[in-house]
Amino acid sequence: MIIINLTEFNAKLPPEASFSADAGLFWKKIHVGNFVPVVIGKADVESDEKTETYVRFHLLFTDGAKSEVNIVALSDLGNADYWFDLNLRCQIDPDCTRAKQYLLNIVRFALPFVPVNALHFIDRLGTNIINGTPVFCTGGRLYWPPGKENTDIILKLPSRILAIDPELTEREAVVEMLELVNLSPEAGKMIFTYCLSSVIRAVYADAWKAPCGVLFVIANSGEKKTIYTSLQAQLYDRDKGFVTPTQLNASFAAVKTILSAPENSDCAALFDDLFPTGSNRIKRDLEELFRRLLRFIGNQKSPARMYGKEVSEKAPQCGVIVTGEYEIGTGSEAARCLIVKISTPLDRIKLQECWDKPLAASTFYHFFIQWYISKYHEIRDVLKKWLNDYRNLDFGVHDRLQEMHYGLSSAYKLFLCYCVEKAFTSIENAQAQQRSFEKLLTNLVLEQDNRVQQGKDNTSEKIDFLELIRALYKNDVFRLAKSGKRFDSEPEKYDGVVYGGLLCLRGEKLLAKINRTVPCATLKDVKSSLLSGGALWLDGEGKNKKVGQRRFVGIRLKKLK
Repeated sequence: MIIINLTEFNAKLPPEASFSADAGLFWKKIHVGNFVPVVIGKADVESDEKTETYVRFHLLFTDGAKSEVNIVALSDLGNADYWFDLNLRCQIDPDCTRAKQYLLNIVRFALPFVPVNALHFIDRLGTNIINGTPVFCTGGRLYWPPGKENTDIILKLPSRILAIDPELTEREAVVEMLELVNLSPEAGKMIFTYCLSSVIRAVYADAWKAPCGVLFVIANSGEKKTIYTSLQAQLYDRDKGFVTPTQLNASFAAVKTILSAPENSDCAALFDDLFPTGSNRIKRDLEELFRRLLRFIGNQKSPARMYGKEVSEKAPQCGVIVTGEYEIGTGSEAARCLIVKISTPLDRIKLQECWDKPLAASTFYHFFIQWYISKYHEIRDVLKKWLNDYRNLDFGVHDRLQEMHYGLSSAYKLFLCYCVEKAFTSIENAQAQQRSFEKLLTNLVLEQDNRVQQGKDNTSEKIDFLELIRALYKNDVFRLAKSGKRFDSEPEKYDGVVYGGLLCLRGEKLLAKINRTVPCATLKDVKSSLLSGGALWLDGEGKNKKVGQRRFVGIRLKKLK
């Protein structure tokens, strides 16, 4: 009998076992099968319930062939059928009734002699950070930055497929995606950009915070708005056909479960359909669910509930697109969403052509995700820079809408950066495209802010904000730096500075103090009140006071005495 030397595989067999090239595995003198598990590493992984040992091994067959490396929970190896599922070449002698126990004993015997490996679990789709390295999980595939691949990964989620068309080049995939977008140029760009920002929402959370607004797509009945939106929004399993969107008549508990599920993370979930109905009760229920959905996404969590002694609090893991036939929402509700209308009927022939090429969009995302993961840290840093530049702008709209403007504007800009880097477009064309998109987006945000103002609680208009600020100032509520230089060195520590006969306060700091007393107040309300009272300082161009490199709400000190 020829005994194969197993020491080169960093493993040992127990005294009762042997493995030969001509006969296979024996336990004492009992023939077990045609393979032996060769253990090369282990890891003990702790969970809330127990500690599970995971084994890293490959299989050695009688012809000397080795299988690929597998990482499996030790408890799973007690199942005889497991070996057949693992590799079709596995054969177990039918006369060996204790084969699964012998195989398990071999694995257990080897554990003290093998090194301890570090294992990482991925239990959500989308972006995961493994030891500081970003990796994008699409269920059956992991996208790593070049040279950062890690095989010690356990996937603990249902397998999904980002199906691709191998015949499409990267350039062709981009062209196909843009053809779909341009079926409805205005609405299409917003849907596309919102979906893009949802896919890369993790890097936004890393740079600042994840996007937290709903996109509401409106069109008349029969104008294919749901089909068109599905063509852009569905990320996975497009080779199996398009999934029917969840109806808005589902329970809110079901909606929360969908949006917080790890298998739905980092994508755009689609809900359909807010439509006119003859039943006031149905209409009321649909609209109430829509409002609760807006609050859930806008607040990024649901109210905590007690289950026995446990507190359950779910948070959305994805973006949300809702389709409907009529507008809804004013006041703070409207600030949590952006309405975009499909104003021109879609070309049915071109829509069918896009429907017949379902893998075009997912192939585009396949290439874009590769680029995104390879540039993750650069993208995070540039988003931080853009955010700092953005904070100096004031559109005079609700803060939530201004945040949504930033998210969509920067996502589209990232797409254009990708296209320029890949030489799919020129810098000049990209700049023109960005200007056009900014104009479209700004108009939509301003229209949405009008809806916010329509439902605004006018209580704040009755407040004398000058008197309120005077009281806060006299009670030393504001943390003031001794100089503009000191403020610049520690901006997070101070609310403002006294300079040139003015109490100079950062707008967001001032509003935070005001909102403790008047929750519904906006910065626009405060500034309007100060201006009417002659207390607000503005320069010749109507801009706020500039001290150093920053602008402040300048309030005349003489008005505070």
